[in-house]
Amino acid sequence: MDNEKNAYIQSPVYHVGEKAEIETFCGDQKYLIYHEESGNWLGNGMYFWENMYDANYWYKNLKHKYPQKKYSCTRGSLKVEENLMLNLTNRGDVQNFETELRNLCLLTKKEMKNSPGANINLYYKLYKEFFSTRPFTVAKVFGQYDSIPVDDLIYKHSEESARVVQNIRTIYSVLEADNVCDRTEVTVGGD
Repeated sequence: MDNEKNAYIQSPVYHVGEKAEIETFCGDQKYLIYHEESGNWLGNGMYFWENMYDANYWYKNLKHKYPQKKYSCTRGSLKVEENLMLNLTNRGDVQNFETELRNLCLLTKKEMKNSPGANINLYYKLYKEFFSTRPFTVAKVFGQYDSIPVDDLIYKHSEESARVVQNIRTIYSVLEADNVCDRTEVTVGGD
């Protein structure tokens, strides 16, 4: 008998989207605002920021691009079993992911794709087909935003070396509604 308990990762998360979708998401615990993505990000899923500051940044970005639409923000609690988190925030886990994807492609005679999102989607699909189980329910990555100004005293550096940085953001893609609980609409962007 296996006495080992599953470890859970828990974190507050924030999503900005169209107001009507946010209201539905907050009212229906089985609903996700699912996006299909195969470009430079995390593949398919509902995307979340790690903090309110980043949610506010995204809210302002959307309001600037699409001023005719009404946007809102939700805060929730991310809860995922550690073994169901595809953590792509460190070199070791990324290398393991790439090795597993290459092996799955060899076994299934499929070709790897040319973008992170497409490869994450491919991995999910091949793993699920080959092993008859899901490989992850949440993916995590760091996004670098060079447009974020670095003018605070703590982030000024005189030499190139390992250092604290300000323009890296943690982003989650959630594939299953059960991974986000305690959903509530929150005020963002001065609205």
